[in-house]
Amino acid sequence: MTEPRRANPNPTDPIEPPIDAKPKPALLGTIRRQYPWLIVITILITGLVLIALDHWRLGSVIIGTSMLTAALFRTFNPTPGILSTRTRWLDLTLYYTLSLATITIALLVRPK
Repeated sequence: MTEPRRANPNPTDPIEPPIDAKPKPALLGTIRRQYPWLIVITILITGLVLIALDHWRLGSVIIGTSMLTAALFRTFNPTPGILSTRTRWLDLTLYYTLSLATITIALLVRPK
């Protein structure tokens, strides 16, 4: 007869995980939960690439658009994932203010 499995007395022991250890989430599930962040980062990287290619005005507008996208995800998505780092009102205030300021400044600066 086998002995019933008990909780590991040493939780740092790498040989046997504790009974109540939760399985690691699958990669696909993690991507599904973080899709707002992935979309925002993709738009941000696009803006940074355009700035590196000497299209600073368009790149700056796209960076502002990425922040505006983050604000919209934070406003309308009940589970925004990693985009929710502070309280909701502070996130929304900062996202909307910084995105509109970035877009406005990028459009108002006169090129040489």
